[in-house]
Amino acid sequence: SKWVKLILNENQRVYEQSVITMFVVEDFKLGALSIPKNSQVEGICRLTRIRLQIDFKRIYTTHAEIEIEGTAFHLDKSRGIPVRVKRDDSLVESLKRHAMNVADIIDPSSILPDVLESETHLSREFYAELSEETMIWGRISTVEERR
Repeated sequence: SKWVKLILNENQRVYEQSVITMFVVEDFKLGALSIPKNSQVEGICRLTRIRLQIDFKRIYTTHAEIEIEGTAFHLDKSRGIPVRVKRDDSLVESLKRHAMNVADIIDPSSILPDVLESETHLSREFYAELSEETMIWGRISTVEERR
C-alpha cells in the first residue's frame, strides 16, 4: 500500500454513505501503475461522532478506472478526518409538517408512508461539512495487491 496526499477541490457536505471525490496532489506509483497529479479518487463516507471515515474505492485517471482499497487519514496520520457532525433538522421539520396534515393522518395509507419512505433516511439526518482545499492522507492499494 502507498501513502498518497489528497485534496478536496470544493466545499462539500457529506452524509453517511455519500460519495466523495478528492484529487491526487502529486504523481505517484501504485504497483506498476503511474497515477498522475489531479487524478480523481472516489470514496464512500461514514460518519462517527467526531470523525469522518472514508473508504476509497476507485481512482480515475485520464486513461483508466482503477479499483482500489484505501482509507482516509488526517495529516497527523490518525485514522479518519476530525469533523463537527451536525444534524439536518430540515428533514425532521418536513416530516412534522406532513404529519400535521389531517388528511394524511385520516388515511395513513395515502401519503404518510411515502413521506416516511422518502424523507426520513437516517443517512440524511446527520452531516459534516468539509472546506475546499481540505488536505488528507490516503492509504491506498490496488485490489490485486490485497489478494
